[in-house]
Amino acid sequence: MRPWLLEVNWNPSLVVESDGASESARAEAELKVGVVADLLPILGLCPGAPTRYRAVLPSPSMFDLLPAYEEIHASDVADLRDVCARHGLDPRVEVDPTVTVERDTPDELVLVHERHDHRIELNATGALAWRCLAGGRSVDETIRAVAEKDGPDSAAEDVWEALATFAQLGAWTVRP
Repeated sequence: MRPWLLEVNWNPSLVVESDGASESARAEAELKVGVVADLLPILGLCPGAPTRYRAVLPSPSMFDLLPAYEEIHASDVADLRDVCARHGLDPRVEVDPTVTVERDTPDELVLVHERHDHRIELNATGALAWRCLAGGRSVDETIRAVAEKDGPDSAAEDVWEALATFAQLGAWTVRP
């Protein structure tokens, strides 16, 4: 057996708080400088920089971590939206293969997520968002399609809200 202990600190102090030239001050400085030096390449802020750690996933992207969440909340998707905006990303989605269409009309779309035993009823806007995203369009392309149909006022909000609902129901995962 090779057990690992992983500590997650929500808001770690990276400031050297010990003063003087004591052994503890030097140890704290060495530790925190090392943490920052290791953290920057992991976050993709210094690509190619040496690190003592290797990525566990094929890609160290935050998008790869979404399926690991037991439950995705609307706030997680809001955070994702902010990250996408900051970094100029236009994500796409992968539909869970256990989601099937029960009814498909111009005004309504009813989906069944067999694995999670959910029935998802979408209005016309939600249905359009689903059809676009499930058809391979990116989030920005989907927003444009919804804006053409319903007007630009709330298209972005509507699409991201639909995306949050779909993610909460486990209907798909997001890819950059």
